[in-house]
Amino acid sequence: FGRYLNAIGQGRSSFVGIPAFPGRAFRHRCFFVRRDSGLTSFEQLAGKRIGCNEWPATGHIWSRAILPHHGVPIESIKWSVGTIDGAVLKRSQGDLPPHAQPATDQTLLAMLLDGELDALMCAHPPKLFYAKDSPLVRLLGDYRSAEMEYYRQTGIYPPIHIVGLRREVHESHSWVARSLFNALDQSRRKWQQERKRMADSTPWLLAEVEDSIALFGEECWAPYGLEPNLKAIQALCDEQFAQGLSQRRLDARTAFAEFAASMTGRD
Repeated sequence: FGRYLNAIGQGRSSFVGIPAFPGRAFRHRCFFVRRDSGLTSFEQLAGKRIGCNEWPATGHIWSRAILPHHGVPIESIKWSVGTIDGAVLKRSQGDLPPHAQPATDQTLLAMLLDGELDALMCAHPPKLFYAKDSPLVRLLGDYRSAEMEYYRQTGIYPPIHIVGLRREVHESHSWVARSLFNALDQSRRKWQQERKRMADSTPWLLAEVEDSIALFGEECWAPYGLEPNLKAIQALCDEQFAQGLSQRRLDARTAFAEFAASMTGRD
């Protein structure tokens, strides 16, 4: 999603974005520290050294945005960008800001275990995390409560991915965007109606579904469309600009202007 917004801002996107969000994720769970570090809060990360495996990735934009939310300036941290466990980075990292540098000699996990880093920020738990007596723990022991409180305060369930339609298809057949969005939204609604039927897949999934409905509401868990998501979209646009990933602050409606025009027939 972030790379799409950046391309739109530069007028070079080869896709027309459709505001259907197949991937959303809260990010408080994405910070890992050594078990013996004594670090248990975001406030304690001020001035520390953090490793991440992608700088412009959408999920990491949301993750970094948590820090100033807790009074920690992003630029107060010394960032290292590299591979967590040796896997090759497949996408360009672009120009890193002055407070970030590439890490090429060691994996970020090794740097954390050796004390050269204080924390890792990554979407999925690194190797060793689930091992018995692991030296790694999450920064927040109760990340679930922190993420729920974040939603109560902001109303944002962070979107990570969107659906895109190739521009040449849209320009030839603009009705495709409407049709595709409607199909995706019908699919989402059907899933929403049926999700309680999945309760037997894990012992307490029903309790989790019920808690989520109590927080998000029946229709507000993960809506598609531009209007219900304006706040989250604008927040991501603002964060991209604040974090130096775009040269100008993009308006949320601009990001989906072509889609909106196709939905009203102004195409």
